[in-house]
Amino acid sequence: MVYTVFAEQEGRSNIEEQTCAERLFEQLRAQADSAHESKVARLQKAAKLRWPHAVLSDIQTSDKPPVRVSKLKELAQCQWIKDFRHIIISGPTGAGKTHLACALGQEALLREYTVQYYHYPVLIRDLKIAEKAGDDSLEKLRRKISKVRVLLIDDWGIQPLNPQERHLLFELIEIRDQSSSLIITSQYAPSDWYDAFGDKTIADSTLDRIVPYAIALNWDCESYRDKRGRQLSGKGGGKND
Repeated sequence: MVYTVFAEQEGRSNIEEQTCAERLFEQLRAQADSAHESKVARLQKAAKLRWPHAVLSDIQTSDKPPVRVSKLKELAQCQWIKDFRHIIISGPTGAGKTHLACALGQEALLREYTVQYYHYPVLIRDLKIAEKAGDDSLEKLRRKISKVRVLLIDDWGIQPLNPQERHLLFELIEIRDQSSSLIITSQYAPSDWYDAFGDKTIADSTLDRIVPYAIALNWDCESYRDKRGRQLSGKGGGKND
């Protein structure tokens, strides 16, 4: 990269107008930009976002209240990650919750934060498989997930939990408490999550580590799928939740 910039500099007709310091700064900046782009690409691959190309600029905000548009711009700065806060996006199926969550995840990746996407049932399944393995698989999985700065859990509460599952989920949330951030999407408001836990004590302990530190986005707008379906009518293309 530095050689490429150096060669480009040498080919300029006004090269003599630049000082050595200016040319060196330009080369170092190009090297830093290249390193940043490479790191972001690695982080994006590891994040395994459901919608890896989602960006906030694609989020339809023309029909949203100004306060909601302002909030998205604020969240894009990722101060909430520095403050170890969470984001809860609730709303009906097809409203675009997952698309929005992935777009917010992309903003974190662009700032070189580690991000990991998990569909709620898959997260529960992986925790159970690791525990059943009987060796240190569960501890390894917990350590791996605990190192991720932003854990994106999609469709939280979509299925009820048995005693084993709710304890595994609580322990994971407890390990990450006050040291990382969550992006949670759910069809249900946090007050309705108790039904999925089936145990008020465990639910209280888990939600107390999330809800008080969360920024809530009620994404109860027109179905994103219906809107995209109209836009793509006759053109083909996929649909995002």
